[in-house]
Amino acid sequence: MRAPRYLHPAHLQVVAGELWVIDAVQPVAAVVEPATGELDRLVGWPQVPPWHDASEREWRTLSDGDALWVQSGFGPPARVAPDGTVVVATVRTTGTPERWRLAAAGPGGAWLATDPPLQDLADAADAPPPWGTASRLLAASASGEVREVVVEHGVHDVLGGDDGVLIQVDTGRGERRDLGQGTWSWEPAHEWLLVPWTDQAQVVSTATHRTVPPPRLASPRLPGWSFLWHDPDAEDDGPYGARRSDVSGDLSWHLGWEGSGSTPRRAVATGHDATGRREALRVDLGPGTVLAALGTHDRLYVALAGRQGPGALVAVDPGTGAVTEVLDAGSVDVAAYCRPQGPAPADLRSYARYWLRYWADEAGVVEPFETGMSNARAELTGDWPSTTVEVTFDWASRPGVRLRRRVPLFDELGRHTPPEYSSLHLGEDLATGQVPPAPADGGFLDL
Repeated sequence: MRAPRYLHPAHLQVVAGELWVIDAVQPVAAVVEPATGELDRLVGWPQVPPWHDASEREWRTLSDGDALWVQSGFGPPARVAPDGTVVVATVRTTGTPERWRLAAAGPGGAWLATDPPLQDLADAADAPPPWGTASRLLAASASGEVREVVVEHGVHDVLGGDDGVLIQVDTGRGERRDLGQGTWSWEPAHEWLLVPWTDQAQVVSTATHRTVPPPRLASPRLPGWSFLWHDPDAEDDGPYGARRSDVSGDLSWHLGWEGSGSTPRRAVATGHDATGRREALRVDLGPGTVLAALGTHDRLYVALAGRQGPGALVAVDPGTGAVTEVLDAGSVDVAAYCRPQGPAPADLRSYARYWLRYWADEAGVVEPFETGMSNARAELTGDWPSTTVEVTFDWASRPGVRLRRRVPLFDELGRHTPPEYSSLHLGEDLATGQVPPAPADGGFLDL
């Protein structure tokens, strides 16, 4: 009998009038009726291969209105229809090292872009600007056909708008900015070009396409787009790690967390007026981390990751701030849509030993890296793919118990998950008070 595997909500998209709640890793979405919040069905796309590197974000997802476009890492994008029909578009071209990212979707298909140009640094304020070069984009149709589009400028960003694809290009103008220490950065002057969804042009430039004002929302293509640090000098006292989501109930929303020191973090949503500054409503979403948000006319949907186990989907009434749990944590079993695990990797033993030594010396002793930590040790536990580095230590603020952090070395598909920053993450949790109360009967306190 197959063990249950519950939905981990990580992405939200509206497809054909329905809300798709997309899993963090597995190729499956729970389809919800937006007006009622009732679960209708599950839709999967096992035909789309997983990206081999689990350190890359698993899914990029965009709706073209009638279907969902998905991409695993830098693999081929695919169009998933509401009835489960899947069309995969092949985008690789021989001899090109680009990593194509799903960047925009709308009527007729999806667009893919590569990384923006690298920052140009010089040792003098009057250094010449970088040479302008043409860029390439790929446009995939609903039938899976892919065509190349040449942009006669450097492309810095791509996203979808109501009327077409918005492309941020380098105009060739700009200025040098002093970074200090004798280093000057070239800051290009950008323009946004609009390519209508019906436009089949193979060349785009400022001479052939209309310039439009910059879009209000940040692009979902750029790394780190979801979380914008809150400005402490702003008039509102918004949450940290805040992200502006879609408008819901005539309010724009910031989502993030609150809590510091010994106060555990809690997810928070704040609704703001048309200026985006005055806070009109503050909503406590409870413990957890905000992964995604999507606004409709009468609801703000928020996907939350739990500190342990699967996350949940909640809905916020933008008029009253009332929070309703739409999909409870552990309520949607998606095991039938999960990918099977592959064979154990050939470097299993050496990979595990390497990351154990990242944490500890040959005797398993961990050097304390936060005030109050003592008697810290690390060891390998669990069989593949559940192999983890288990770190235990005493903590001055929780006397009488051992604190424990389990660091997984592989994801649920058996792919390597290099934990380069795992010690920094633990140190941040300790420094910001993200430690639960000690159990009454002692033992281990899991973080």
